[in-house]
Amino acid sequence: MAFILSTTGNFPENIASHFNAAGVPNGFMSQKGYLISMLVFVIGIPAVVVGGSSVALRSAQGSINIPNKNYWLAPARKQETIEFLNGHMAWFGSIFALFLSYVNWLLIKANSVQPAQLSKYHLFLGIGVLLVSILLWGTLLSVKFMRSPKL
Repeated sequence: MAFILSTTGNFPENIASHFNAAGVPNGFMSQKGYLISMLVFVIGIPAVVVGGSSVALRSAQGSINIPNKNYWLAPARKQETIEFLNGHMAWFGSIFALFLSYVNWLLIKANSVQPAQLSKYHLFLGIGVLLVSILLWGTLLSVKFMRSPKL
């Protein structure tokens, strides 16, 4: 959030915020509109994901679908499992917030030249890092619950 707040003042009053496949702007918004939108995305989306999953985990423990469910949700381990899942979702929210902050940085760079131009290379690099991060996140989640329980 601090990054978004500290960098939005560097934008022109009319910000190129949407780009076509060639990286040429085809959508614009005001600096204030951009700031509000980015704050909603960077804070709101991860908060909904993390908060929503936390509420769902507390209220629908019977419908949690994980491997070895009977073991991991047994009374002796249920709280630890729910805490792990909540923490893992917090990591997911952090990954997503970092990606959106990176998109903000790309837009800063795109708007710093005239005419504005979005770097497709850097955009695809960021998307690649996001996808690898999500793959790693999912793998770590799977490994945790796929491991054979010690009975």
